[in-house]
Amino acid sequence: MKGNAKDYVSTAQQFFTAYDAHDVDGMLGLFADGALGRYAPYGRESVVPIRGGIDVIWRSFPNAVPNFRVKVIELIPTDGNTVVIQAEMSGPIPAEVPGVAKKGQDVQIPHCYILRFDSNSKITRLDAYWDKHRPQQYQGELRVMGRPSRGGSYYRQRFLCRTN
Repeated sequence: MKGNAKDYVSTAQQFFTAYDAHDVDGMLGLFADGALGRYAPYGRESVVPIRGGIDVIWRSFPNAVPNFRVKVIELIPTDGNTVVIQAEMSGPIPAEVPGVAKKGQDVQIPHCYILRFDSNSKITRLDAYWDKHRPQQYQGELRVMGRPSRGGSYYRQRFLCRTN
């Protein structure tokens, strides 16, 4: 079976639906065997297996922020086997984090994901970008230097996401 952009977008949507539901097993079912991931704020060389690596983060995150939510802003298919996704991770912070949020404060953190797929529409690589040093209140609106973004430009400008 040869994957196509429509299949890749569908798998990406399924991934984020499972993520929002805190369904890690559902998320993992969308990955190819041997899939790799990188959470860029952890460092350029932070590429690790999805299974036994990043899934540990996914499984522990609901304990840290029990009511976190995942909202897809935009899915952008490319000409190849890649989909770029703008998403917002949000939720009330259960304990005060000095300089970041007060206990119970709802924080929205914009994210950029780059997903790559095999010919069976399974995810082979996940790269995630966000600003780990300055999570901010975006109040539901992504911004570029104080201006509302349009057409997904926030991530292309802020994180310089590359699709190849």
